[in-house]
Amino acid sequence: MVPLDDSKENCTGCGACAAYCPHLTMCMDEEGFRYPRVDMAGCSECGRCQHLCPMVTGDGTVLKHHAWVAGEISGQSSYPQVYAAWNKNELIRGESSSGGVFTLLAQGILQRGGVVVGAGFGPRLQLCHMAVDTADDLKLLRGSKYLQSDMVDIIGGIKSFLDRGREVLFSGTPCQVAGLNSSVGGAHELLLTCDLVCHGVPSDRLFRNYIQEQEAAHGAAALGISFRDKKSGWKRYSVTIKFANGAVYEKSSDEDGFMRLFLSDLSLRPSCYVCPFSTIPRQGDITLGDYWGVAAAHPGIDDDGGVTLVLLNSVQGLEAFETLADLMTVYPSDIRKGVAGNPCIIRPVSMSPGRRRFMQDLGDLSMAELCAQYLLPPSWGERGTARMKRFLSRARNLLYS
Repeated sequence: MVPLDDSKENCTGCGACAAYCPHLTMCMDEEGFRYPRVDMAGCSECGRCQHLCPMVTGDGTVLKHHAWVAGEISGQSSYPQVYAAWNKNELIRGESSSGGVFTLLAQGILQRGGVVVGAGFGPRLQLCHMAVDTADDLKLLRGSKYLQSDMVDIIGGIKSFLDRGREVLFSGTPCQVAGLNSSVGGAHELLLTCDLVCHGVPSDRLFRNYIQEQEAAHGAAALGISFRDKKSGWKRYSVTIKFANGAVYEKSSDEDGFMRLFLSDLSLRPSCYVCPFSTIPRQGDITLGDYWGVAAAHPGIDDDGGVTLVLLNSVQGLEAFETLADLMTVYPSDIRKGVAGNPCIIRPVSMSPGRRRFMQDLGDLSMAELCAQYLLPPSWGERGTARMKRFLSRARNLLYS
């Protein structure tokens, strides 16, 4: 049996268990998150699902978050090496969420006849992990997707690629990398993994409500969405949705309802608030993310085109990065500077005190009503945000004291 123990925070939804057991399926709960459901009539209690679960330690207990202390990198004193980097190809950089480093890693794998696996949208904007083996199809995987993708169908395919001697580059959230590693038996010489600096994954139910409202407002089906359109710059990115009738929706991230609710930490998966993979050592050979705060960390290099924060966590990751050095602009950095703008590298986000009530209201209120009830108006600006943070901090102390 999978170790839920009636606590949903113990399951990340990676799908490693369901990928290998015919008696397990991933089913959506009332909040909009997938969890394994066991067909007890067919279950032989072989323990395979528990063995594959990345949340279960060797002694059978549930993995807990371990706070990282600067200078203490368990067994990897020379890692991670940290860099600020971006793709010298400005076209690719512009189409990427940050600096376009993932595309360079992917192109290197493809040139050697390998396969790239990452999150891409299928029909009706259903997000799943998919494999591509041509440069033209990389566009399906490029860019941030602020949802949890379905991995169940691809895990067996990755193992098949490796068994046939093909290189694989895998990109996903830290828990997804952990699930894949447990599925293939740990580090593999043909597998290069990239974990993303992850803020957490929001409710799929929230996203479906959002898309349905947008389709109703624009009178057509949504064909595609970009969560990180950089037309107005890297830091003031926009959400863009294209519809079948040619209509286009575009709002800045601080005005779009879905992004505002996602970044408020009200709508995240229960496991995200206690994530044991938001720490160092990281799960992937390479960690990629936006280098938020790079202007303060490295004055003079931020042109608002997008800068990737790169953590090299293994020898395999270091070697892959070094082969691409001539194709990137690279600045050495350090872990403290990287963490300053990306605290999710070493700790999970905190649960908002209003999350339970928010989830109860999710099925009854519109996006506008949810934003009005749970969020500050965008016009409050930085002063209002600072006041709200102080208020939430006091509320949390009262709630958990």
